[in-house]
Amino acid sequence: MQDVFCTREPVNLRYPPQSLSTIIFDGILWIVSELNRLLSNRRQSQDLFASFSGSSSVLIWEYLQEKLQIPVVQKGKTYTFSITMGRDLSVTKVKARYINHILRLETPGAIEKLISVFGLSSVAGVRKKLPLLSKKLRTGEGIVTTRGGVYLLDVVNFVDVEGNEIPARARFTYNASGRKGVDFIYTPELRLIKVTVRYKKYIVQDAINKLQELGFLTHNEAGEQRLSDEELERILRG
Repeated sequence: MQDVFCTREPVNLRYPPQSLSTIIFDGILWIVSELNRLLSNRRQSQDLFASFSGSSSVLIWEYLQEKLQIPVVQKGKTYTFSITMGRDLSVTKVKARYINHILRLETPGAIEKLISVFGLSSVAGVRKKLPLLSKKLRTGEGIVTTRGGVYLLDVVNFVDVEGNEIPARARFTYNASGRKGVDFIYTPELRLIKVTVRYKKYIVQDAINKLQELGFLTHNEAGEQRLSDEELERILRG
């Protein structure tokens, strides 16, 4: 912190000061929800590439570097944006070249680290309509939820990196050339983080083994025992 602001009189803050843990938690929660939203998009005709971006504290970026332990790649990119001056409403158009810091996760080990930070919903989602929910809350109810299971013929969006070209190309490019994975791109000057997701579309029954390897489609009644295809089908159809 470079600037410290003081007042002569005590100030009653409406909200308590945020700790570093709270700031980081809020940033990670935002990324988790956006990853889940993209991978669970219900549109059947969507592309196999999606991205989102937003302002982000450098704390979030440093936390990601610490937890993911992936080499950071630095690459320049030209940005064009406009600035409106508040006093005379003049508009200034700016073109500037900034250095982006990139974390590219495209190996099985990297995907496991991604799951350890963001959870399973960061690499897979199901394309299907949401289950029906009561339109009105009953007296005394503050929240109502409903749960819909996944079926063998459902379509799943899955970040499957097993088919990636090995080894990767020595020269880094923003275009991953068909390699599946997740990129975190941070621009320090703009305090901007962009997340891109490159995934495949599967029918659930064709990806059961891949999903089980990452911890999907399991149950806890027998000590995290994994289900066979027959057991899974019986549970899902029941």
